[in-house]
Amino acid sequence: MAPEHVYPAASEDVFAVYNALLADYEPKNIGIYGCSAGGILTAQVTAWIIEHGARTPGAIGTFCGTGVDYAGDSSQLDPVFNGGTPVSEGGTALTMTRIPYFSKGSEGSKGVAPGEFPDLLEKFPPTLLLAGSRDFAASSLTVMHRRLAAVGVPSQLYLFDGLWHAFFMDAELSESQEAYRLIASFFTENLGKSER
Repeated sequence: MAPEHVYPAASEDVFAVYNALLADYEPKNIGIYGCSAGGILTAQVTAWIIEHGARTPGAIGTFCGTGVDYAGDSSQLDPVFNGGTPVSEGGTALTMTRIPYFSKGSEGSKGVAPGEFPDLLEKFPPTLLLAGSRDFAASSLTVMHRRLAAVGVPSQLYLFDGLWHAFFMDAELSESQEAYRLIASFFTENLGKSER
């Protein structure tokens, strides 16, 4: 974690694990997913995998965070609905590069914001995007979903009405149980298939 470790440390770590898995598994049988910062990291490491010439995993899931920067209404309305910290502080919008981890990252670079590069996105594997509609990252997921669809990447977006950031960490919610089923179904359907 920052400040001891900064971008691209996490992408390098996940890439190392992915390469180790490739010694025993076909990439079509490997899925990568994460929530919040992990959702962002999932998109970033997928870009890292592509940029380093490795074969992509069979499917990925970016939950409550993804490969484009925070934007849209959700980042501004989160404090109103959820009592959270404003994503815009002092009139300056929060961007990934304002987070200490990205102190060595370049805003708009392929490794930080892969969703800004259609030529990179078209190489992404099937992608599941999931969040609550009152998640400050919800707008960024809708943007990423449209961009994936525009370049022909099979993708699914689920927004759970009225729910907050990382809502499915509360396993008691019926919506969390539904989210788990959707996630399991998506990876079951997409892993082990032929590569695009």
